[in-house]
Amino acid sequence: MVKFILFLLGGFLFVAFQQQTEKVAKLTGKILNASADFVVIGYEEERDTLFLASDGTFAFTKELESPDMFMVLVPSCRAYPAVFMENGKVSHIEIDVDSPQDVRITGDLEAVHDYLDKRYLVLVDLKKRPVRGFKEYERMAYHVVDSLLDVVQKLGDECFYRYETKYLRQTVDVLKTGYFNILSTCGEKFDSDPDYNIFMQSMDLNDEANLKNSNIFYYLQWKASCLTGSSVLDYYEMLKVLQKEVHNQQISNKLAFQLARIYLMSGRKEHVEDVYRIAKDLLAEGSRKEIDDLYTNVTKSLKVNSLAPDFEMVTPEGKTLKFSEVWGKIVYIDIWSTWCAPCCKEIPYVAKLVEHYKNNSEIEFISISLDKNLKDWQSFLESHRPGWKQFVIPEKQQRAFLKLYGINGIPRFMVFTKEGRIIDTNAPRPSSENIMNYLDGILNP
Repeated sequence: MVKFILFLLGGFLFVAFQQQTEKVAKLTGKILNASADFVVIGYEEERDTLFLASDGTFAFTKELESPDMFMVLVPSCRAYPAVFMENGKVSHIEIDVDSPQDVRITGDLEAVHDYLDKRYLVLVDLKKRPVRGFKEYERMAYHVVDSLLDVVQKLGDECFYRYETKYLRQTVDVLKTGYFNILSTCGEKFDSDPDYNIFMQSMDLNDEANLKNSNIFYYLQWKASCLTGSSVLDYYEMLKVLQKEVHNQQISNKLAFQLARIYLMSGRKEHVEDVYRIAKDLLAEGSRKEIDDLYTNVTKSLKVNSLAPDFEMVTPEGKTLKFSEVWGKIVYIDIWSTWCAPCCKEIPYVAKLVEHYKNNSEIEFISISLDKNLKDWQSFLESHRPGWKQFVIPEKQQRAFLKLYGINGIPRFMVFTKEGRIIDTNAPRPSSENIMNYLDGILNP
């Protein structure tokens, strides 16, 4: 009798375990050549940090309300693979930090991830296809989506089919909204297609769903470009359109903060006062402090001819020194990183400037890296051997440095006087057509 009861109890526990397993989604993984002992799993605005075992493995489980994509963020890795997870399914991912393009996802959802790779290529191809107008592009987008859903249906995963149907319908909306990118590529004005204009003007700018999928941001970009006649992102004009056309407080608060922050951290100075005034008008009370601080930083700390804020940097040999220790000449600074493709494209142009001014003792060129992986930085320097001074900002000080100089993107170039006073915290790039005239004007005022 006791054996029978134990048998029943064991069976009950097994069934309970099976039911519990079906309630959670699981991801196991292995990181090869890891430079850190952790990995971050990102989901919407949530982040979970998982420590790696000694062999680079990790395991992540989560009970999901609905299936969704999770980002796997590996320090110093240039790939950010997305993994689809659903309750009751187990996936395994392997990432080699030295070969980030060779990510491998296996397990219960392997066929799903093979499809996702192909879907990415199909959507990229769609954006490149020649079209004869917005209506044709719209028809083409719906045809592509229907074809993709036919493929998904054959996978036999009902949860993924529901997820992908919703995702692809939203993707069509985003593709249609972003049609101005195709107009820009073709050299056409953003308001040159009447059908596209009607579609954009019909958008509900007070619907928070259009905020979440970035449609309102695209609308602001489109409308600002229609007004200015330029395809260049103009955050000041976008902010003015936001003030005039969006009346939902939550939407205007979020976008006003985003646009004002980008503008104030860009180093541009033409419309600082207006940007600050509009942002203050649109922002809720609790969102104003950071904008106040940025405005103060831009208008006081980083004024032309004000003394440059000092900071520490490190040489390739590991010696720490302050920025003030390199004063004595006019200094042209290149802020960059090895993982930043636009930064690396500027390097040959920096080399040309160094060569052009090599006999001028009044100016010096230095590059300051924001690499977190010092091995990547040092390996890059060893293989390219640049002929000018190289430094890196210590990882723990990078955020403070970026805030100090209002930097929200790289590459960034700055110029300072011999005494360390600010000439320009958003100087022209080395590849700019008139860069030498610009520098000559500083050297020979």
